[in-house]
Amino acid sequence: MPSAQSSGDIEYKDTLDQISEIMDKYRETYQIILCGDMNASLHRDNRKRDTVFGEFKNINNLHIPDGYPIKPTFFHHNGKYTSQIDYFLFDERIIQQSNPNVKIAMRHPTNTSDHTLVTANMALKVKRCSLRPVKIYTRPNWRKCDKSLYKSTIESSLDNTSGEKKFSGTVESRIQKLELTLHKAGTKSIPSYRKLKKLKSVGKGIWNSKISQASKEAKSAHRNWIDKTNKNQDADQEKLALKNKKRHLRQLQRQAHASKKEKFINEIMQASEKDSKTFHKLIKQQRSNHSSNTDVLYIGNEKFEGESILKAWTIHFEKLGTPNHDKNIFDLERFHLAKLQNDIIFENQHSKKEIKQATPEEVKSAIKNLSTGKTSDENGICSEHYKYAVDELSEEIASIINDIFSDLDVPKNLKNGLLTPVLKKEEG
Repeated sequence: MPSAQSSGDIEYKDTLDQISEIMDKYRETYQIILCGDMNASLHRDNRKRDTVFGEFKNINNLHIPDGYPIKPTFFHHNGKYTSQIDYFLFDERIIQQSNPNVKIAMRHPTNTSDHTLVTANMALKVKRCSLRPVKIYTRPNWRKCDKSLYKSTIESSLDNTSGEKKFSGTVESRIQKLELTLHKAGTKSIPSYRKLKKLKSVGKGIWNSKISQASKEAKSAHRNWIDKTNKNQDADQEKLALKNKKRHLRQLQRQAHASKKEKFINEIMQASEKDSKTFHKLIKQQRSNHSSNTDVLYIGNEKFEGESILKAWTIHFEKLGTPNHDKNIFDLERFHLAKLQNDIIFENQHSKKEIKQATPEEVKSAIKNLSTGKTSDENGICSEHYKYAVDELSEEIASIINDIFSDLDVPKNLKNGLLTPVLKKEEG
């Protein structure tokens, strides 16, 4: 608490107000214990700050138990002044249920602090809560996909009353309908499509019950292999079993990592400008001492460490987004292409010049060139969703593209993206 006597009184009251707001927020769901150096006393003359502190205690319905010791807890370094300013204050329910016992220790010769030790002992009944399960989406097993059912589901969804194989509505709504159709077809044609698995966590990080079991099996397989090897026996089967167990363990670890990352990405994508919780979560992650974070960042020849790394990222992305005619700093080719694109859009808006229409054949060619086995987008759509029904989807996708050309506007749900700085570790 603020300790200045005159100018600090306003700051002292402000701090008490902040504590009151915090207690009001959690009072309904938690039993409150407030403790620490209050820089005011309940057992002293009625000086101004003591009165303010006493009023704060009463307004917030905080109490000290019967028989609370009255002894000095603060000893001024000049050896002349002492006071009792360190307190435990309890919610009324704690007083009634636990009857806490507060003790003020004698000053110990090795205690170099101005304060002595104040302890509180109480009997609490702690309710054991079940661990919150971690939920992950499994990746669709496209090898088990019933292709004919997948295609027919998409085809029937695209059929409308006019006989055209396309959705109605705005471009944005049509894209959303297309995504829903792809998921619907996947659900019908692929066993356990994007099944939501619950993994019970048994520790910190990504550790869960399945990883725990796989780890035990890998260790057991390793022991079997070592035993056979030490006895000079044929251990080829044990070595193969060990390899498979380790592979399975790594697979589960990657799934849990991906789920954790996907959840975090979704939170960022959905966060609004006023969502300070997600913002501070990002800041906390950057400040945390984690192996995926870097302790040092160089921008050119300038070195940034600790808290200044946040400033370094700001400088870095400002440079990336600011045109610079030095080709070593800025991608001039991409800049000229973007400028050319904007000029074409501006020209078309005013001249109403017709843009060449995309054809289903061009869409088919583009889909066939997509790589498979890649991660899905924020809506769970991956390249396989398109490749497994290229003929059925090409006409609708071409129609959506042509509507975008006609409107000269790319819908918002095609602009979403996430910029993730990736630390490249030094090689060698």
